[in-house]
Amino acid sequence: MTAASSDMALAYAKNYWDAGNQVVILMFGLAFAVYYTLTQYKEVLRLVSKYNFRLIRLTLISNLLLLALLWILNTQETAVAQIVTPEDALLRAIAAGFYIRASLLIGNTVLYIIVLRFVKNRIDPNTGNPISPPQQ
Repeated sequence: MTAASSDMALAYAKNYWDAGNQVVILMFGLAFAVYYTLTQYKEVLRLVSKYNFRLIRLTLISNLLLLALLWILNTQETAVAQIVTPEDALLRAIAAGFYIRASLLIGNTVLYIIVLRFVKNRIDPNTGNPISPPQQ
């Protein structure tokens, strides 16, 4: 392999690495935008409470697709890295990066579902007002 092709393969590997990081950053940014919106708008709370099951289903499906995208990026990055160098250290770093991103995605999904369930259990879907606990 020539130095030019090695440099080009390394540039591609870096682009795959950056793309995986951007997926995770966008996922967290979107989640926190939703959390902020939930704290600011009563109507959004009512809609989340009303359509909770659909939102959870959409969350699971979309995050499974994001996980598949991260896996595809990981396989491509691994293939390019194998062209650059046969060393195991780089391949292990790429695998570790995938596992870290996947863990962040799964953790964020769980947190998101917990927030959605909390809203469903605490907000009346008809009025958007908090549900008061029964008086004893």
